[in-house]
Amino acid sequence: MAYSRNSAKKSFRMEKKHIDTLGDDVYLKDISAMKRIKLLNELEKAQNAKSGKHLEGTQYFSAMAVQMTLVDESGELQYRHDEIDQLLDDMRGDILDEIAGRAMVLIGIADDDQFDEAQREVEDDDEKKD
Repeated sequence: MAYSRNSAKKSFRMEKKHIDTLGDDVYLKDISAMKRIKLLNELEKAQNAKSGKHLEGTQYFSAMAVQMTLVDESGELQYRHDEIDQLLDDMRGDILDEIAGRAMVLIGIADDDQFDEAQREVEDDDEKKD
């Protein structure tokens, strides 16, 4: 299954639209890789805002939306700043793993079934960690 640049862009736009509509119901452990890319960018913007770098307009609201995703139902923050940094590192790793897997499928080293099986194993490992 090959991905064209246009289908990848369309997929990302669809995921972006979806995550934008989820608001504060987004939970980091439940989101797909494309949503993680979006959230990773927004988390980095939020981190920059907290470190004194200025954000304007939509970036500010994006940072506020990310802060809402980090708050549980009681209104307490789910993650401390050092945990957020660890989550960012973990997400970068997950994204790189998925890109590597997709690349292997595209160049024929692995087929879709092998990739899907590897993804299930990773998800199972992640569930065991939690």
